[in-house]
Amino acid sequence: MIHDSTTLLGRPAIATDGAFGYITDYYLDSSYWKICYIVVKTDAWFDGRLALVATHCFRPSPFDIAGRPLVNLTRDQIARFATANHGNVSVPPSPFTIATSHFLPSHWESSGMGNRSHGPALISACSFHHSDLHSVKSLIGFQLETSNGSFGKLEAIRFETDRWAATDFLIDTRQWFRRSQVRLPAKFIESIDRKRHTLHTKLSRADVVEAQQSSYIPETIPIRAGAY
Repeated sequence: MIHDSTTLLGRPAIATDGAFGYITDYYLDSSYWKICYIVVKTDAWFDGRLALVATHCFRPSPFDIAGRPLVNLTRDQIARFATANHGNVSVPPSPFTIATSHFLPSHWESSGMGNRSHGPALISACSFHHSDLHSVKSLIGFQLETSNGSFGKLEAIRFETDRWAATDFLIDTRQWFRRSQVRLPAKFIESIDRKRHTLHTKLSRADVVEAQQSSYIPETIPIRAGAY
């Protein structure tokens, strides 16, 4: 099933014994274009902490009939998540293993690096300096730079929940192109520059338009290694 990154925000996350919070963000690993963590703002009995739930913790069919994400853990198991042990905010969250889930450190929530209202999208770019892990919410609005200039801003990321694989970047092109949106397959994104708030592709603007056909591979452009 394909979702875009805006459709699940705010939806309740459901443990095996009931709801435990709602989704505020996702973490995307750009080295192989997968959603690794879902960020959940927990309810009062978890003190409202922000939980990073590894996507392997979600059920094989990860949504109920109402479209709510289903986690294959009890609320008690979630309450026992360790807090990610990073005293220095310049240390990225990436080297905690993708196989585990965590609560975010409280100082990330209260010191300007993030907060209980908005969550980890506010963690500064320097916190991820050596990491391929990106807050999806923080990437929205990044400029797409092609081989022949700017061509829109990131509006959403689509992902397939069977594998939690990012499939497409939805680009708002109204300022440059007659279509309001183009869909660029993730495999064509060459790099993400958080400092300059840009996404880079070796494709030209014309190639980006053509790349909406999933089978399209320009002869002169190599596919980014490890993208799929």
